Amino acid sequence: HTINKLPFENSKFHWKKIGLCGIKSTDQNMKTLFELIQENGHLKEDNMILKIDIEGYEWEVFQSLPFNIFSQFKFIIVEFHFEDSEIEYYNILKRILITHKIFHIHCNNCGEMINLKGLKMCQALEISFIQKQGYKFSKDNNIYPIEGLDYNNCPGNEDFNYIINLFNKYTIN
Repeated sequence: HTINKLPFENSKFHWKKIGLCGIKSTDQNMKTLFELIQENGHLKEDNMILKIDIEGYEWEVFQSLPFNIFSQFKFIIVEFHFEDSEIEYYNILKRILITHKIFHIHCNNCGEMINLKGLKMCQALEISFIQKQGYKFSKDNNIYPIEGLDYNNCPGNEDFNYIINLFNKYTIN
């Protein structure tokens, strides 16, 4: 809802000037994720991809999303913003982790580093999830970022390494 049109046209893109919110709004330019899925006729889809970067509002989107909708997404890719001390980050992440597993994590190092309940992390953290159903997972001790795949968002700022299993330990317990 913050741009007037896509940078280029493609018959496979269906773009609407609508913002994403967590709580049903009277503003016609704002819709919940559930409303958009419903309006687009995707209530029975089970192989969708959700990519979301909405500057802190992602928390209310996930908090208010009916739980059964999570399993409709094969992949969920999110830039989470950790700024509001009132948000129950862990409970929302746990909700996603019931149906999905983290397969990639990267610090957006443009913001400051914060301490969240003993875990040093970026103020904005990019996390990619894959649906658990139908997959078998092994322990992931890779250190993220991965050289050649991940790059600093702001060269010159401190970057931070993550081990997914360590991150899962903090968010699942």
